[in-house]
Amino acid sequence: MGSLERDLGQIGGKVRGLVAERLSGSVLDKALERAILAWDQESRDKFIIWETYLMYQFGRGHGGKTGLARKSGLKWIKGWLDEGRTFLRASEYAGLLLDGFNFEDARGVEKIPEGPTYYCMNHPKGLMHGNWYTFAVGYHTAKARGVEHEPRWFHAEWSNEPLIEKTSLRILYTRGAQMMSAACNNLLFTRDRDSVMKVVGEAQNELTGGRSIAMSVEAAESGQFHRVHRGIGRLYMAITGAGNFPVTPVGVWRNKDDLNVRFGEPFYLRDLLGDNISAIFDKGVNQRAADKIGLEIAKQLPAQHRGYYGALTGR
Repeated sequence: MGSLERDLGQIGGKVRGLVAERLSGSVLDKALERAILAWDQESRDKFIIWETYLMYQFGRGHGGKTGLARKSGLKWIKGWLDEGRTFLRASEYAGLLLDGFNFEDARGVEKIPEGPTYYCMNHPKGLMHGNWYTFAVGYHTAKARGVEHEPRWFHAEWSNEPLIEKTSLRILYTRGAQMMSAACNNLLFTRDRDSVMKVVGEAQNELTGGRSIAMSVEAAESGQFHRVHRGIGRLYMAITGAGNFPVTPVGVWRNKDDLNVRFGEPFYLRDLLGDNISAIFDKGVNQRAADKIGLEIAKQLPAQHRGYYGALTGR
């Protein structure tokens, strides 16, 4: 079943890519771009709020399950417009947005470190296009160690969906990512390459200041865990000063009404460098770091969701 799902996903991705290539720069796409840019910023932002809300509500298994969840989802998204707000905490909205699901009991919470850590996890399927995990993880870390330990999340301005990224829809997506990141205090990678070092510096400040950071190591929702790209290993090495802070692996998956979270044992990756600090630039070292992170995440997942790392977990 996992292989079939993966194959169908790849076929679907290729089809969407071909359609996006045909649309990109077409008369229709240029007309859409002119229409989007004709709006004033306030009108565009309000459209993005409603477009995002409707996107989260439609699609099998993506929408809020109860009236409270749907109403709270709109409130959370509208909060992106409030420039005078305090940051929107995932832990405070978890019980509202995940209403109707079982998420309060996580496994391995005793393994959550008291000090700063770098949480890494897969990207599951389900509610909010799989993004329910940010609320569930925020809830459990805050419950176990206090709200000050709730991690700061990474986010990106770009989409891995070609129908968005290769057409004028990217204008709306980019602005939506900026609004959400500002509201939720995310570490935002922008399309400007120089933003990478800015985000790395911010993340370093979080860790050295005693706070935690978190990210999904997958680019999009999936029921089968993909191999982790070496860039994840490189990012970890750069942010943690060559492995001076631990990774805490987290497995997240949905099983009907159960939104499952399992925390694993924190671990370090300093041994991959040995005495050669310049090895952080080595592609092989970075891939080994990425695979170690992926393997430890996979160990937290049920066998049917381990994907690439299934045969490597030894159980």
